[in-house]
Amino acid sequence: MRQRLFPIALLLASLVSVAGLAGPGGPSPALAASALSGQVSFSTFLGGNDVESVAGVAVDADNNIYITGTTSSTDFPANGSIQSQFAGISDVFVIKLNPAGTQVIYATYLGGANLDQAGGIAVDATGHAYVVGLAGNVGSGSKPFPVTPGAFGAANVARGGTFVAKLAPDGRSLVYSAIIGSNGYTQGEAVALAPDGSVIVAGTTSDGLPVVNPVQASYAGGQGDLFIARLSPTGDALLYSTYLGGSGSESEFLGRIGVAVAADGAAYVTGVTRSTDMPLKNPAQATGGDGLGDAYLASLSADGALRFATYLGGENGANSGGVVVAPWGEVIVAGFTQSDDFPRPAGPIFGTSTGASRSFVTRLGANDGAIRSTTLIAGGWYVQGAAIDAAGRVTIVGRGPVNLMPIRLAHQPVFGGVEDGFVVQLSGDGGRLIYSSFIGGDYFDRAYAVAARPDGGVVVGGETRSAPGTFALVNPVQPTYGGDIADGFVRALDVIHEVAIPALGR
Repeated sequence: MRQRLFPIALLLASLVSVAGLAGPGGPSPALAASALSGQVSFSTFLGGNDVESVAGVAVDADNNIYITGTTSSTDFPANGSIQSQFAGISDVFVIKLNPAGTQVIYATYLGGANLDQAGGIAVDATGHAYVVGLAGNVGSGSKPFPVTPGAFGAANVARGGTFVAKLAPDGRSLVYSAIIGSNGYTQGEAVALAPDGSVIVAGTTSDGLPVVNPVQASYAGGQGDLFIARLSPTGDALLYSTYLGGSGSESEFLGRIGVAVAADGAAYVTGVTRSTDMPLKNPAQATGGDGLGDAYLASLSADGALRFATYLGGENGANSGGVVVAPWGEVIVAGFTQSDDFPRPAGPIFGTSTGASRSFVTRLGANDGAIRSTTLIAGGWYVQGAAIDAAGRVTIVGRGPVNLMPIRLAHQPVFGGVEDGFVVQLSGDGGRLIYSSFIGGDYFDRAYAVAARPDGGVVVGGETRSAPGTFALVNPVQPTYGGDIADGFVRALDVIHEVAIPALGR
């Protein structure tokens, strides 16, 4: 007898429909709150009296949740772990929550007298959090971003650049805080941890990046190059550092820079380029970067040698939004495209809209960069993050006017406002849409980050600009909107299990 995978949640939805309450098309208004709380274990604001946005989330082996973002609030709920006072135009914040999301274990500012911004966060097996972002330059006599003696670039902190901060497990001290600077700007956007404890950082930069064993030794011009660097486990030396850029621009545009590391120490960096002369090696797609720009993927060995590099795009462009490494020997890039000729040798299309933006999830060989398949989600827009769990399920998040996106087993099935966040989970092979949902209230809401939990769930972070009372909360650690135009948010979603049941009929 044939069997097929069937989500438990869909079985429950069918039973509810039979009872005359709500069908698969969406809950009645009276059931909206309870429907949201079904898969959502918690949903909370994070903010103070000014503007906040969550840039990165991570989860440790015990399901504790680590969050970083940017704040301009003088009363952000920091408990004095490292820095209890707001210091500048904007500061980075770092928060650790318990698995239920009901308790703040630590919360701290990290910042100096200028504009500091968070880019991403990772956590190791012992609970050390690693945060990267932008440390603003400061004048003589002004307070710089906090650094530690002996850390790489600490002596040049007043010039600013990419910061890499390692926090102690209790959040009360910095193990190290290093600066990777340049003559112009260098902004860390993504971070991943290598098996030996070194830290892989990716972002954008201009002239003057410190290079070590570079693939590309000099700045290519335009409005910024990608860079990728590997910082030693003790934070005091660069093991490699290189530009990856062309004569155009490699800024973020509407996507996100992403970085991931395989078990052998190989690194993968993805970004967006408007350069037709990017460094390539054994490319799956040898041309790109013109017009609206294309996604770009490069892989470096553990010692920084270029393994492969390729464009990913089409006639109407493409933007990357994240990269993950699958344990079965694939690297998976997520993003969005409006190109009908985006490379898709195999793979399904979910949804029916045409001629509009589509989210893509492309699988490539981890060693050779050959494109194996692409899954498209019609109506999906600006993908901002990706995660993969132990079972191989891939989750992407993003933002946009995504009301045409196919919605399945949604914790929020109704498009909320002008722009919503979204979350989509696919099976490891990309062949099944497990669930997809809106995240938002009555105005602008954006999902910027996602992390997989060991228990199979995911944690999503971003920002909300919706009116209080329209952005749904569940068991919030901060139940009230902080103020001004935007608060950060974090929402935890439980796993939707799929079970094999006999297929009906022949």
